[in-house]
Amino acid sequence: MDIKFNNGQLEAINTTHPYNRVVAGAGTGKTQVISARVKHLLEDMGAKPEEIFLSTFSKNGAAEMAARVNKMVGKPVCGLTATTFHAFEFEIIKKMWHTLGYRHIPSVIDEVQDRAMCDALIRRHEIVEWTGVHFQNYTSSGYGTTGALDIMSMILHRVSRLIVEGRTLSDITYNDVSELLTDRKVDLPSNIALKIIAMYPEYDSMKKGFDNEFQAPVITFDEMIVLALKILDDNPTFLDDNFCFAHIIVDEAQDTSEDQMKLLNHLINMKSFKSLLVVGDDSQAIYESLMNTSPDFLINLGDYLYKKDEDGNKLTLDIHDVFMDINYRCIENVIKLANIIIDRNKNKIDKTLVASREPGMMPTVQKFKRKYDQKPSKLNMGKNLEKGEIDTIARDIKALIDAGEDPDNIAFLAFSKGELKSVADRLTAFGIPSKFGFPELLIENHRVIAMLRFIREISKPDAASANMDMLEVANALFDGDIIEAGPEIMSTYVNEVVNKVNTIKAVDPAAKKLMIMEFIQDVAHGDEAVLNFSEKFNDMDADEIMYYVSNFLSFGDNMMFKRSVLGHGVMLITVHSSKGLEWKHVFGSVSGFEKDKLSVRKAEELRRLLFVMITRARDSLSLYGQEIAFGTIENPTYNRFLQEIEEALAKI
Repeated sequence: MDIKFNNGQLEAINTTHPYNRVVAGAGTGKTQVISARVKHLLEDMGAKPEEIFLSTFSKNGAAEMAARVNKMVGKPVCGLTATTFHAFEFEIIKKMWHTLGYRHIPSVIDEVQDRAMCDALIRRHEIVEWTGVHFQNYTSSGYGTTGALDIMSMILHRVSRLIVEGRTLSDITYNDVSELLTDRKVDLPSNIALKIIAMYPEYDSMKKGFDNEFQAPVITFDEMIVLALKILDDNPTFLDDNFCFAHIIVDEAQDTSEDQMKLLNHLINMKSFKSLLVVGDDSQAIYESLMNTSPDFLINLGDYLYKKDEDGNKLTLDIHDVFMDINYRCIENVIKLANIIIDRNKNKIDKTLVASREPGMMPTVQKFKRKYDQKPSKLNMGKNLEKGEIDTIARDIKALIDAGEDPDNIAFLAFSKGELKSVADRLTAFGIPSKFGFPELLIENHRVIAMLRFIREISKPDAASANMDMLEVANALFDGDIIEAGPEIMSTYVNEVVNKVNTIKAVDPAAKKLMIMEFIQDVAHGDEAVLNFSEKFNDMDADEIMYYVSNFLSFGDNMMFKRSVLGHGVMLITVHSSKGLEWKHVFGSVSGFEKDKLSVRKAEELRRLLFVMITRARDSLSLYGQEIAFGTIENPTYNRFLQEIEEALAKI
């Protein structure tokens, strides 16, 4: 593959420095450069695939990176580790699970399992003084509406982490969880919090798989990283004994956490270590509030990495900086706007994106006093009606499509799903197809529901018979609306499903699991939501699968799945989900960015989010926002980001 790289890209690919920070701006070819770096290591530096550790932010990102490497090299690269930090931590846990007290290899806990455990604890140990809104919203999750189950989960997860870090249950107090509750705007008396803390030993027994009701071992994300680090701290040769990593590449390094930096230090202190390439863009660090990551680790990388000498002393590293600053994606005027916006931030690496493309169209911004168009009434008769933000966005998208643009080249980005759904409704009214780029609810997938109801029927003690559940299963299994096929065919299909259920009921546990997994493949018809869901069952036996399904039907209302392939239409996506993507035409709303008074740090994070929104646009960028961010007409707080966009555009 003959690709012409610029000087910054070539330096990142060919660097011989042992410790490197590559500051790769938006649209500068980061993924291609990382793939070329791997090819260079393999073909020019004599590295073996198993000596390369490549970490990125998400599971899908890791799979895409591995595919890009294969394409760059021209053949499958077997033995290369392309993963996420979380997935690698889990690999460490799976190698050492027997030393951690689990009944068998644990799976990563999900909301269904966690809520079921918390529900059982509440049933077993009633806290009579705990009443009110937390039980009116028993299963709710979110700021201001957090229900009892999520409150218990928050507290017990924090206790779990503290204990893994070396604390004892007896010295954990209300102060250890109070900040967590305050951050989630949960008003919980200390005596109730302490009673929940006291339930931890039973919760731990559930997680380990030694509770009569809960026998499928699970591990929380917090435990996973802390336990993995503890294994490495307690077993200094563990990585050397199990891996031979020489070349470490960390992608999306702006979204790393303190624990992940600790893991990275273990990796670069392996005996086989030769080179480190940390790649990221602090201007695109947008998960600080959501995932407890921080751009500080990339900005001040040298403060967090070290090499140990023979005596165990930590030595400061000489970090070599490489800048990739030529943007190949966006027109020049979009890049100018992005630079002016991000330059307002103080906590950043000094750099300026350089556009390789023509100036192009000037980005536009429109501000509004209302969300929707003003409706005519007796009070405003004869007056010009005010336009609303949502309706205007939909009309502008329609005008572009009417001019001949393909809807697949258009995206609308917003802070929240509510804004996306509002625009979707308006586009539907215009007859314009659209698609959502955020995760879908699993309970709204008819194949997932069919799978769940089939497995639930197997768990019942009595023989199965024809019913509405079996009809729904048959409909999904035979991939069509069998009701329209007539009563005779419908009855035949339903009876096939009933017979399959009764056959599975009668076999031994091992065969039962095998037949359940085979059925899932049949009912999925290639639906990645179903297939991804079923991966949860790989480390479970048949009884554990059936128990999980029972709990999912009670507590799985909020479980979601994000598809990798979507249909035709205008993309409607949150800014957080848009990272790494691009479209020819981007419409973006900055309403919802500022819902309350912001700290300097939070304002800088949201400014980085705005930067991400801007740099998704290749050829045109249309921005919108409501003038008042929050407050009242009499006492308003104006949308600072809308003002910043207007000021920036005036400078271009």
